[in-house]
Amino acid sequence: MAGAPHGRCALQMSVPDGLRRRHDRIDGCGSVTPAEWEQWTREFAKVMPAPEYVIEDVPITDPIFHQMFEVKRVPQVSNIRFWRATGGASTSERGAESATVHFGAIRDKHRRIIAVMTHNTDISDSWERETDDPGFFQQFSPDGYALGIDVVLYALTH
Repeated sequence: MAGAPHGRCALQMSVPDGLRRRHDRIDGCGSVTPAEWEQWTREFAKVMPAPEYVIEDVPITDPIFHQMFEVKRVPQVSNIRFWRATGGASTSERGAESATVHFGAIRDKHRRIIAVMTHNTDISDSWERETDDPGFFQQFSPDGYALGIDVVLYALTH
């Protein structure tokens, strides 16, 4: 499950129960999203309601960041249109309001991560825009791929 472009996410009434059952059967990560945080958390709570499932910030020391690569920070990747419009001068699309990147997770009762989500980074553009612009790809793909690969490896092994 992934959030739609520009952070729009809305679940039909029948979807949360099916997704909750699916996540309850999964060992490891099941979701990654660059969604708008408040809307995402409101919609995601329909699938995994509190207090059983709580979104928590994941510290950079967590094993998810140290699978194949040593991820030192979650990179802030702007969407490619913003990057082009600013000449690559900024990655924070809303200035100070979006300057801090968040990497959140929901863990199951055994503390295994079953869902991850990012906020204030369009991380998927780091691996989706390979052919769109060589400069964008060179700037963002090394860190973006490292994070993405570590998340996938964590999901496969935990």
